Amino acid sequence: MKPKTLSFFTRLPAVISVFMLVLSISCGAKSVSPSSSADASSSPLSNFGNVSVRVFGSGTFESYNQTLVYPVEFSIPPISVYWMGLIFNGLLENAGAGADITYTVHGSVSADGAWIESMTYSKEIGPGSSNYFQVTLKNVPLTKSVDDKGNPVLVCTKTASDVQRFVGQINYASLGVFKYLATDWGDSTYPATLSVTIATGEGSKAGDGPTSPRGGMM
Repeated sequence: MKPKTLSFFTRLPAVISVFMLVLSISCGAKSVSPSSSADASSSPLSNFGNVSVRVFGSGTFESYNQTLVYPVEFSIPPISVYWMGLIFNGLLENAGAGADITYTVHGSVSADGAWIESMTYSKEIGPGSSNYFQVTLKNVPLTKSVDDKGNPVLVCTKTASDVQRFVGQINYASLGVFKYLATDWGDSTYPATLSVTIATGEGSKAGDGPTSPRGGMM
């Protein structure tokens, strides 16, 4: 037998041992899928099934080179959500009476469920239209309460200039001649209001959503 061939066979047991060790480690390891590591059962708020939001204030608009002030509201009805760990998502399509309205909401909560760390919600009238808004909220504290039927809810209600602390960004485009510029959170004529509710049960169904805000544009 040639020396090179002999050298190969003398190293063969060591090669086999390393191979068996790697195989045993691979077989012993378990794959973790997203559904097993981040599902509804791991969320502190998994029993809550819908989210609703209302932001109201004094909006500044531009039209034909003039600055105008109108009350403006960015709200969504109770939207059914599903949980993936600390993250929630919701979608309501074909909402509103006689209008094709789509609502979305998604965000995340703290590990103890006491805060909404970040949340973005939107409303679009008509598919692919330029008539929509999108609002991002941040660091929203939640307080335990009950609704009028005694069911548990988590709520946050803020007023006046305090609202500005929790509003991260607003994108608003509307059909017509009005261009949205900003919201004056300290205006006393149309006092700012923030209301967030996380409740049990399902949210609104198709056709149930409001077609217009209460007391403001959009």
